[in-house]
Parts: sequence; C-alpha cells; structure tokens
Amino acid sequence: MESKDDIGMQSISRFFCQTSSIDDFKDWSKHDLDCEADAYEWKESGDKIDNPLVPYFLEHGDDAEKAWAKEMDKEQSKITKRELIELVSDYENKAEKWQELKEQNTILGLCATYKCCLWLFCILYAIPKSGSSVLVALATDKRNDFVCTTSVITATFFATLWPDLVETFMSEDKVDPFVSFCLSIFIMYSWAGLMIEHLTILSQETANPQYCDGIMAEMQKLLQGSPCSVDSNDVKIYQSGAGHTIEATLVVSSANTPFSEVARVREMVEKKLARLENVERVLIFTAMPTANLHG
Repeated sequence: MESKDDIGMQSISRFFCQTSSIDDFKDWSKHDLDCEADAYEWKESGDKIDNPLVPYFLEHGDDAEKAWAKEMDKEQSKITKRELIELVSDYENKAEKWQELKEQNTILGLCATYKCCLWLFCILYAIPKSGSSVLVALATDKRNDFVCTTSVITATFFATLWPDLVETFMSEDKVDPFVSFCLSIFIMYSWAGLMIEHLTILSQETANPQYCDGIMAEMQKLLQGSPCSVDSNDVKIYQSGAGHTIEATLVVSSANTPFSEVARVREMVEKKLARLENVERVLIFTAMPTANLHG
C-alpha cells in the first residue's frame, strides 16, 4: 500500500522523466533516474550535491524548520539526488511532523492525566465508600482510557525518535494500526473480565462452603445463651453486588419470650454479621418453633 510520501516521490520522479527534453532537467533523468521502469527508480548511488534544502529552510522556514535545516547541515550537507527527492516528496517534513506530534501528545497527556485522576478517585475513595458496581465499571473505563492514551503517546514518540529501530520490525505507516490492534485486544480482555465478574453477581451464586461454614460458626457463637437458635437449613448465603447477602431465620425457643428480647437478639446478630468481611447485606427473620405452631 502506497503512502502519501510514496505518491509524492512518484509524482516528482515522473516530472523529471516527462521534462527530460528540457536541458535543465536532462542531466537528472539521464544519469540518476531510470525512466524506463514503471516505478521511476532513482539510483541508490550517485554523485552527491550540496543540500539545497538547508539554505531554503534557513531563509524561509519557521523556527522548527530552521532547527531541522541546521540539523541537516550537520548530518546531510551533501546528498544524492535520490535522497533529495525523498526529502522533498515527504508529505510533511520532519520539522512539521515533530511540532505537530508535540502539540498532539501534549493534549493527549492532559486527557490521560484527567482520566488517571478520576480512576484513582474511584478506586481509592468512591468505590470503598459506596460499594457501587456502577463506579467499578466507570473506574475500569477510565483505567482503559488512561492505558490507551499513554500507550499512544509512548508509541508515537518512540516511532518518531527511533525510526530506524522501528523500521526493523514494521514500516512507519503500520505503527498506528499495530498499536490500535494491541489496545483493542487489551480493552476486550479487560471488559470480558468485568462482564464475567458481574454475571457472577447477577447469578446470585451460592458462597463457597468454607465461607458459609465460617458464617454459621459466627452465628452459633452469637446466639449462645439467647432465646433464639438457627439451623443451617435456615441460612442462605449468596453473591450479590460487591459482597454477599446473608438471609437467616432465627427460631424462637419459646412462645413466652418477650418480643423486645427477640428484637434485641435479631438486631445484635444483624449488626455483627454486617461487619464481617465481604458482607453487603444481612436479612434476619424470626419464626416460632414448628411444635408451637401446631400446638
């Protein structure tokens, strides 16, 4: 696939071939340019000439182009005609590209900073305080935005500062598509993990046996010496939101037990269980013994 720079070089090369009858251009097409080839190939080697771009940009260029001209004067003061055509045919010259890249990445850097701050605010303050799964999704989105933006900044600076190293792996035109492809995979992987996590929450999956046994042991301990008891069949523990929901039915030992005493025990168990790790909600019910109901 031809880039804009490739098209520009072909156009300039075709100009020299098609104007070879003019004496001023005849020497260029005769000795350094193969006009018989469809691609208008310039010879790799050839006599070097003074780089005419240096005095031009020193006189007519902006600050970035003048800096580029000074750099060329040190590194490419003498160039072949092929090298000159390659420089002239660039869709954007090196100085313009670097200036635009700095402006672009400055704006992207500000965006990345904002997204990083919002992500840290969510995970360090908002989510621990509220336990909201909506904020978890927001935090994940901002984290992905931050990673993608910083990756783009890093990749574009790297490709510009070390083009020869990048060229050993891929052409410059393929850097953007490659980075986009990698970031797309990262985003899909990240959201797939979040989706699986929330599907687990929505399915209200039963908590693992070890966790259930720990909750039962804690309830038995809390109800010692109280007018209430609980059986494992009357306790349900399942995943909901960021933690677990505990539903338990306390059986009152005697119908003569004052309601105030039952309410005190119920409130005490509810508060104690709510403080346990990974508990989001506690629902405590009371019931009379089956024998009393039939009596």
